[in-house]
Amino acid sequence: EKNSLIKESIIPSYLLKDKDLADILTYFIKILSENIEEGIKQEGGINYFLTVIKEKIYDKSEMHKKGKIMSDEILSKMLADLVVRKSTLKIIDPACGDGNLLIAAYDKLKRFNPKDSHNDVLNRIYGIEIDPNLSQLSSFRLLAKDLNSVNQKTHAQIINNDLFGVCDSK
Repeated sequence: EKNSLIKESIIPSYLLKDKDLADILTYFIKILSENIEEGIKQEGGINYFLTVIKEKIYDKSEMHKKGKIMSDEILSKMLADLVVRKSTLKIIDPACGDGNLLIAAYDKLKRFNPKDSHNDVLNRIYGIEIDPNLSQLSSFRLLAKDLNSVNQKTHAQIINNDLFGVCDSK
């Protein structure tokens, strides 16, 4: 029975096997549940809610000291508008952080072809992020773009790794 539950889960199997990653996911879910009331009160939707969670997990000034600077939402939309020129384009963000640029690219790809399924658009978006919490957050944000369409085949293509580690392994 346990194996059948794992097969039906939208959580990648490596998270279920890897204790460190499972702990990260557990912490993320804990922060999510602790902040659900504040998130629901706001009119900003799921993206606002996920921003609240990010602010609870990360101290902005501490992140800046470590060289982690998230792409601004408005700047990300501008970049996506400049770069995404056709619906078949594949997008990669080599340091995707919390996923603002990937979210903006998703929106632009969807505007090109509104009939594309959630999975079709996700299959053209890739990210790499060294911070495991941020890679999980960006994955969740992408999946949450259309929660009603999430199924067994839905996955965000976010690799939790150092960009240079990914390049060295090829």
